[in-house]
Amino acid sequence: MAGTLVFAFVQGLLGAIVLLIFGVKTWLLWGVVMTALALIPMLGAGTILIPAGVIKMATGHMLQGIVILVLSVGVVSMIDNTLRPWIVGRSARMHDLLIFFSTIGGLAMFGPVGVIMGPVIMAFFVSITEIYTMELDEHFGVGKKNSI
Repeated sequence: MAGTLVFAFVQGLLGAIVLLIFGVKTWLLWGVVMTALALIPMLGAGTILIPAGVIKMATGHMLQGIVILVLSVGVVSMIDNTLRPWIVGRSARMHDLLIFFSTIGGLAMFGPVGVIMGPVIMAFFVSITEIYTMELDEHFGVGKKNSI
């Protein structure tokens, strides 16, 4: 849960900085809103930045609007995809690829909620496997060297 709050804060902060750079007067308010939206699966900073980019283009600031859109899709929204496997993997003591495949599998099985459910189910599976291995080792001496 703490990781999700960190990701939401980082997305909101980066989105607010983008809006500040391009002269949006209410950048702080929208940064707080982006942080709150980033806590909800499939929403995030893009919910605010994409319309902001379109509005900039519609008001005649074509280059600013395009740059806001590119930064929204290419940087701010990708923070979650790049940092989550690394941070979640460290806290769950799982390999990055295990987190990646469980996220993709969860997304395929459960839809948007699967981004969270996939790694949770995988962590449960890894924990059960570790417990089973410890119990086998305790009861049957599996993994212990026999000394004669």
